[in-house]
Amino acid sequence: MLPRPALSLVPLLALCTASLAQNPREPQVLGSFGAGVGSSVASAGDLSVLTYTDYGAQELYLRTSDGRGVTWSAPVRIDTLPGLTETLSGDSIAIVEDRVYVAYADERFGTKELFLRVYDATAGTLSPEVRVPNDYLPGEAATFGWDLEAEAGPGADRVYFVIVVDLPSPNIERARFVASHDGGATFPIERQLSLADVDAAYQIEVAAGVVHVAWSDNRHAPSGNDVFYQRSTDGGLTFLPADVMLDASGPGVGDAVGLGFHLVAAPPIVAVGWSEEIASILSPEIHAIVSLDQGLTFGPDQRVDQAPPGTQTGFARVAVVADPDAGSVAVGWDDTRLGVLGNTELFAATTFDGGVTWNEAQVSSGGILGVIPERGSVHAADGRTWMSFGYSGYYTGEVFSALSLDGGATWKPPLQVAGAPIAGSPAVGTFASNALYGNRIHTWPAGQLFGNLDLYVGGYRVPTLDFVESALPPGFRFELSEFGGAAFGAVLLSNAPGSLPVGFGDPRDLGLFPDALFLFSTGQIFGSLGTSLSGGSGATPLIPGTLPPGVSVRAAALSFDLTGGVSIGEISDVQVVP
Repeated sequence: MLPRPALSLVPLLALCTASLAQNPREPQVLGSFGAGVGSSVASAGDLSVLTYTDYGAQELYLRTSDGRGVTWSAPVRIDTLPGLTETLSGDSIAIVEDRVYVAYADERFGTKELFLRVYDATAGTLSPEVRVPNDYLPGEAATFGWDLEAEAGPGADRVYFVIVVDLPSPNIERARFVASHDGGATFPIERQLSLADVDAAYQIEVAAGVVHVAWSDNRHAPSGNDVFYQRSTDGGLTFLPADVMLDASGPGVGDAVGLGFHLVAAPPIVAVGWSEEIASILSPEIHAIVSLDQGLTFGPDQRVDQAPPGTQTGFARVAVVADPDAGSVAVGWDDTRLGVLGNTELFAATTFDGGVTWNEAQVSSGGILGVIPERGSVHAADGRTWMSFGYSGYYTGEVFSALSLDGGATWKPPLQVAGAPIAGSPAVGTFASNALYGNRIHTWPAGQLFGNLDLYVGGYRVPTLDFVESALPPGFRFELSEFGGAAFGAVLLSNAPGSLPVGFGDPRDLGLFPDALFLFSTGQIFGSLGTSLSGGSGATPLIPGTLPPGVSVRAAALSFDLTGGVSIGEISDVQVVP
């Protein structure tokens, strides 16, 4: 039983009453003065990074947080020249340990050029600015778009780009691969991916030392883009002898639509999904192909949607996630089979056999604006992998997340990450996954429909901690849910926020302060604040007493594996009880 002084810690308010709810964090505004169009977010280890362009001041900023994405640093100015319009892509950040690679473009030379800076998150310092080469002199050709990846190398970090260059003559776009083996200081490795016109479909992924590149171009027919793949195991020095054509429609048959395109690499899985106009431009199809051996071989190109003929999916945003633990791949997209644009919904198709068979499910309801591409699936601390898709409500000011805990076999009811903080419509944002905390970080712009936009950030973690009151007999308890296969869980408390490592060699942060309440709660792990878990869920014993208002408390739940010693499994969001 908690002593009487500790009972003044919480007012009569339950954190959450439904066990399926994921307790999304309260959204924060991190960019102001019209910020929000052009942002990127990434998270790895105990570091999360957000970049955004402030269109009011024409400046580019970076902010950092730990893996939770709860408390963000003060803005750090990234760009170097005033008064220029900077551009970010959805993949403008790459994290390697405490080093953050940030890519952006501006028009200082008259055409859009790509630049790179490196931020040291430990020292808080920025490297000099480096122009990323595109095979042309500054000002000769414009950068249409890019994708960025980085990894630790044997001597220094390796930094990779796919850059699509808009040539002045002839008026076509060509994709180039460039690489640095000295942490982005120089880029001596360049490769032309295609001499043909490239649609707005291209992506690069690096995983387990293998560089994967996928794109579409029209080398076989002026109006028909095919999908191609390449891989490198030596940091881009060499690639396969020939490009691998992934779509089975045939050379020049069909047209892979640029917006609907996504590559994911989660060893040993490599998967590509795309939207392809085969029979008609009014009835595109969603296709996907899967490799189970890191891109050495691929299974069949399969149509994964069941949209009736004539359904307009030409503007579908395709997102792909892979679950190597479950051996599954899920493809998400939005289409209008249920009606006009206002009834666009999110559908997902999942395969467990390397892309041979797919099962489709409707995931959203109520109309959506577009699917948010995923940036990697999350591997929880207990080995459980879960996947999700993000999407925005159709001009409702809402942001949602669709979640599966079984590799895409089933989908939970959509989680509303944010309501409508102010009138207007959010654009489709970006989000990142953090494997250390099992955390999602969503970003999105919102504001007046035809006015300035602010950049919002929010998110959630899957394990939940609910505070539940009981009137008869009077008391309260904590309920834990979605903690994977753990057999035991416990709740820790403090009267103030702080920074405390989990312990037992675990670097994660509890977000609690080591006050008297925290010390008391550590002694109650196997008492009133601990519980056996069945299927990852359970409730602590009822703690008698009334809870007078007036004092806030912080609470964190964590799961334990007690076989062969103590190891920590998943931990919950740090819950604030107002």
